[in-house]
Amino acid sequence: MRFSVLLLGVLLTFRSPGFECPRLPVVPPSGAPVRYTESLLWEVTGPEEQRNFLFGTIHLAAEMTGQPTPAVTSALMASTQFGMEVIMDLETLMEIGERMRYPDRKTLRAVLGDELFMRAITLLSGYGISESDAAQLKPWAVFTTLSLPPGTRSAPLDMVLMSTAQRTRKTIFGLETLAEQTTIFESIEMQHQVTLVAETVCHYEVLNQITADLIDDYRRRDLRAVYRHAERFQSPAQDLLTEELLVARNLRLAQRMQRHLAAGGAFIAIGALHLPGTEGVLAHLVAHGYRVRAVAD
Repeated sequence: MRFSVLLLGVLLTFRSPGFECPRLPVVPPSGAPVRYTESLLWEVTGPEEQRNFLFGTIHLAAEMTGQPTPAVTSALMASTQFGMEVIMDLETLMEIGERMRYPDRKTLRAVLGDELFMRAITLLSGYGISESDAAQLKPWAVFTTLSLPPGTRSAPLDMVLMSTAQRTRKTIFGLETLAEQTTIFESIEMQHQVTLVAETVCHYEVLNQITADLIDDYRRRDLRAVYRHAERFQSPAQDLLTEELLVARNLRLAQRMQRHLAAGGAFIAIGALHLPGTEGVLAHLVAHGYRVRAVAD
């Protein structure tokens, strides 16, 4: 997903023989209030007073995020279960690498065309990915990689939390499988995947700055600002990605976590953008009889 507080640079169109950068329209932020944006950390209480915590994480290095705060650590330590979207063990990390690549002789150059391919591999080199390795990546793997800040190799916040849970012998569970997550990307029509690569490559510097702004908002624990960023870019490909990655998964995540919440003592970390809004996880839980309360973090 793309986030923006910058307008003019994104709207410029670059033209060259055989390739044209797509426009990435920017929509002014809505002034409407957004529910459940008061905190990243929420207490979730079941119908029988089962006490749990739901935390909005971000899939970036913990050193960038300013998390976990003492309040988050305290909530985790007070829990007996730890849940996350997908359990990121070594086997899963290896499987991610395999799923990101074409298993046959099909190449990224053949899908993107020469110019877009060359521009993509130039940017991927900043992530330590060689041209030969980049040539086997699937388009969705390219735009998801380039969506992250380059140069950071420390453990993501999700894994830092999981490591703490493992060290303190908590029960660990995942809400989804890696196959379910990657199938979302695989199911996007190839024309849309190519468009997402082109949008990311053509507007990379602007998007990289926007990601930095989003991280700053997250560090300030301003979930409302983070949510507003997500509304700024609109294109058919971006809208499709948002629908599949966010809206559709919110219901699935809310449904699957309920058996753990019913047991009590659960600390569940999911992407922060899954929490707020009328179609967010918190709203789904409230509709199923849970009480939610923002916890100062």
